[in-house]
Amino acid sequence: RAGLTVLARMDSTRTYEGVFREHPDWYARDARGEPFKAGDLYTVCVNGPWVKECVPAILREVATRYRPDGFTDNSWSGLGQRQVCYCEHCRTGFRDAAGLELPARVDWDDAAYRAWVRWSYARRIEIWDAYNATTRAAGGPGQLRVGRRAGRGSGHKTTRKVRPRSPRSRARTRGAHGRPGPAPVPRQPPAPAW
Repeated sequence: RAGLTVLARMDSTRTYEGVFREHPDWYARDARGEPFKAGDLYTVCVNGPWVKECVPAILREVATRYRPDGFTDNSWSGLGQRQVCYCEHCRTGFRDAAGLELPARVDWDDAAYRAWVRWSYARRIEIWDAYNATTRAAGGPGQLRVGRRAGRGSGHKTTRKVRPRSPRSRARTRGAHGRPGPAPVPRQPPAPAW
């Protein structure tokens, strides 16, 4: 460990089919009710129990059992802004927050879609802050949560809000067609609280 920072790498919004079969209500759904998938993995809804309960429990376990210096997550923010989740958690959450039904489609001319984008962005920042609070409570105040800058086409552009919350920011490590991408971008860590 001499001089190395050890980060636990997560992919907290995708699971295997077995988990999907046991808990289908945890997953993001398209307008037809079909689950979103990324390859063989199923994409969870960021407003459901997986993100609100299971991921924090996993973060606590990793922080206390393995004591990494921090965490990085390849896929912490879920679906992008070009994919509306129509699961019951999103229907209820958006209706409660905005007083509107979910937008019927991705359409910047639709006021409901613009309200949904704002709501979705705010939810991503809530998730980031909740995960930070969880890892720092379990692993100590110096626990790092390294931000992954959104890549082209990734959807939610929360970088400006996440960057001040992260002592470091990282870009994709794979470029187009599997070639190496840009190197991590160091940021000035915050002054210690002590």
